[in-house]
Amino acid sequence: MTEEDDNCDEFLLEAMICSICFTIFDEPKQLQCGHSFCALCVDQLCKDVGQEYTCPLCRAHFTIPPVINYSLKGLVSRIKERDAMIKHCQQCLRITKPEDQYCCDDCDHIDRIEHVRCGLCVINGHAKMGHTVSKYGESKERVKTARQILQEMVTETLQILNECQKLVTDRISCIEGLFKLLEEQRAQFQALEISLNNDEFISKNDIDMKLEHARRLREIYTRTTSEFATLMNTMFSKIAAITERTGVELASQTAYKDVADKKEFTTQSAQEQTQSWFEYQRNGRVSALCSVIARRNAAIARRHLITFSESSDSELSMDMTSSSSSTASFTSLPISNNQAILAHQT
Repeated sequence: MTEEDDNCDEFLLEAMICSICFTIFDEPKQLQCGHSFCALCVDQLCKDVGQEYTCPLCRAHFTIPPVINYSLKGLVSRIKERDAMIKHCQQCLRITKPEDQYCCDDCDHIDRIEHVRCGLCVINGHAKMGHTVSKYGESKERVKTARQILQEMVTETLQILNECQKLVTDRISCIEGLFKLLEEQRAQFQALEISLNNDEFISKNDIDMKLEHARRLREIYTRTTSEFATLMNTMFSKIAAITERTGVELASQTAYKDVADKKEFTTQSAQEQTQSWFEYQRNGRVSALCSVIARRNAAIARRHLITFSESSDSELSMDMTSSSSSTASFTSLPISNNQAILAHQT
């Protein structure tokens, strides 16, 4: 590179520097006087002075807003691209052309794009040592491709991590729901257990009360049955006494009508006494039993009285002892039958 080229580069560099911020133009804008400045510098200048614009170099005044200088903007872009292509050798520090830029793959593993070497340094320093040397452009493309692949891998990894995080969140929600359901079921089971314990206690008390009530009913039934048996024995004793007295009266009477009247009176008296007792016991099991026994005893009494009245005319001359004997047999039959029925029912 000659001295004229260096002077040209210096002139271009000075022409591309903003007079306000002293840096290379960034989106240059041109005023009416022909001077150009950065867009940010012009906007700040207009903000400070108001509606009237003043050039910082020639002090000209103008009111029309500045416009973008597209020619200068393109020139700045081209120079920036050229400067990006111009590299200095990392060893000899000379400016290298794009076709004379190399990289050592063995020495520059990570920053090979930044470490540019000229052809002479690469041949004398790295190639003789057996290192792998490649063109800077090719190495740059490989690094760019590797970076794209790594970026894609990073993106896919981030997507997988997001999906995993979502799955973990869903699983945590499901587990929390299951724990909540288990807590509700545990509370229900506890309430059910308490209810069952209370029901068991109440059931035991009810059973004890019912057993006590049944025991009392059995005692009442036994006592009532005993009283009924005693009353029946008393009643049949009275019937036997009435029958015996009726037999004595029949012996002193000669008319059959009087015998029939006495027989009807005795039958009605026995029926009235039996009916009055069973009216008192009509609502229980003892009442039903007493009704059956009363009807049976009344039928037996009527049958014996009829038999006795039919044979009374022919047996008036018989001895009174035989009549008493027949009466005793009449009273003993129903009593024994009643006791057997009561024992079976109990």
